[in-house]
Amino acid sequence: MKKINIFGNYDYGRNKGFGSTDIARVNNTATDQTYFDQTNMNIRRRNNSNYKGGIDYFINDKNTIGFAFNGYNANGKNASDVLTLIGDQPSKTDSSVVAQNPNRYKYTGMSYNLNYKGTIDTLGQEISIDADYSEHIGRQDNNFNNRYLNNQGLPAKPDYIFRNATPSTTKIWAGKTDYTYPINKEMKLEVGLKSSFVETDNNFIFENYENNQWQNDVKRSNQFLYDENINAAYANLNKKFKTTSVQLGLRAEQTNSKGNSVTEQKIVNRHYLNLFPSIFINQELSKDHEMGLSYSRRIDRPDYGSLNPFIYYLDLYSYRFGNPFLKPQYTNAFELSYSYKKTLNVTFGYSHTTDVMSDVLLTDTAKKTIFISNQNLATQDAYNLNISYPIQITKWWSSNNNFTGFYNNFKTPDLLGQPFQSGRVAFNFNTTQTITVNPSLNIEWSGFYQSKQVYGTILIDPQYGIDLGINKSFMDKKLSIKLAANDLFKMQKSVITSALSSQNYVVNERWESQVFRLTCTYRFGSNDIKAARQRSGSSESEGRRVKSGK
Repeated sequence: MKKINIFGNYDYGRNKGFGSTDIARVNNTATDQTYFDQTNMNIRRRNNSNYKGGIDYFINDKNTIGFAFNGYNANGKNASDVLTLIGDQPSKTDSSVVAQNPNRYKYTGMSYNLNYKGTIDTLGQEISIDADYSEHIGRQDNNFNNRYLNNQGLPAKPDYIFRNATPSTTKIWAGKTDYTYPINKEMKLEVGLKSSFVETDNNFIFENYENNQWQNDVKRSNQFLYDENINAAYANLNKKFKTTSVQLGLRAEQTNSKGNSVTEQKIVNRHYLNLFPSIFINQELSKDHEMGLSYSRRIDRPDYGSLNPFIYYLDLYSYRFGNPFLKPQYTNAFELSYSYKKTLNVTFGYSHTTDVMSDVLLTDTAKKTIFISNQNLATQDAYNLNISYPIQITKWWSSNNNFTGFYNNFKTPDLLGQPFQSGRVAFNFNTTQTITVNPSLNIEWSGFYQSKQVYGTILIDPQYGIDLGINKSFMDKKLSIKLAANDLFKMQKSVITSALSSQNYVVNERWESQVFRLTCTYRFGSNDIKAARQRSGSSESEGRRVKSGK
């Protein structure tokens, strides 16, 4: 059995969570103002299971073949109660809408990977091959029951009841091969090829409840098909000098995609070839000092759900929809780093991104609604300074600290009919303190603070929180028990306002951030058993773009 390694694991989670979203806004037109005060209380129940397994067969010391699989199953339901107060003056209610919006969802996925690794010689010449297939199936069913009331709380007009369903299927085929060739002891060449094919089928079924029966709304229902093929080739050259190491890389990607909104008869075809160069230089200045310099160009593609033109309602006056015309964003990034004794690390970075993918939160004054859509802003210029410094204060007290200061500047020539620009200096600070009471007991607390910052068209107020953990081990560290508390003082929340002066809204979101966990872990068996090979398949980047409900 020394030639066979079998591995696998399974985990299951079941939880119930609470959340709230409050939106206070003013709808301004040339003739009047309308004040909205919306409160949404949500109870979420969720079941998740994740599993993976596989087998490696060691043909000999130089050749290994393997098969691996992983999957997930997520299902749950949400109960959402929404109250919208409407008036022509602050704190005055002329009418209201009371909504009950329950929904159910289920997402399943399965991925298979067949792989081979061969060691050609003792100098480090290697080749690896991966072939992947995965299928992801999802469905969400949403119901909306709306009652219209006058200022006395009496029915003002007939209830508006509708529902929608969003079944979706995503299939991914991918294959890659990587080859490593050590030119000499100081120089190594890595090359590779990859190709992926993706098919998505998303259906949006919208029905109104009229005359005591459900009737399809053909104007709102839609089917969206998306096909994508990406072919890539890369080469990396690593060279080690006496005190300097250099890596040069070049990746070429050729993309073919087709988005087809079947019902609306809108087709978006794209074909493009991109080059992504990179260079990394690390210089040892002395025993304790190192510096690094890097440049890279990368692409970030939208997830498949963001391309769907479907509308997802929070209530009648607030919703989200996708954008089939959403383009990928491109980033050129530069970084200068310094390290002292490999403990104090300082990094300064600058990046320029074009066609920035951003959630844009706007109001429609004609419909008196507020909505989120995915749009491409023209550019983002980002500057950041990061300082990381772990400190051993005493033998029993260690501290790990991280500070990031940054400035993000977004620009686009036309947003709501006029140029838009938003920029702000902000910072994040994280600290973790570990107290070792004795070899089997330690206490750890961590805290973070995030200052007010801008992201695209929205301003996010400061956020902060504190976590606490106590870990105790027994039986020569084979048994461990950990008590952990996230957001110990229940301080985390999100307050969002608009970076556009013409938009007047405040969004308050709270979630069940305060969570207590008790974890018991027991390690059994031999520590000498060979672990599963740590490897990545050929479809991981595509799989991350699939909505999974996890």
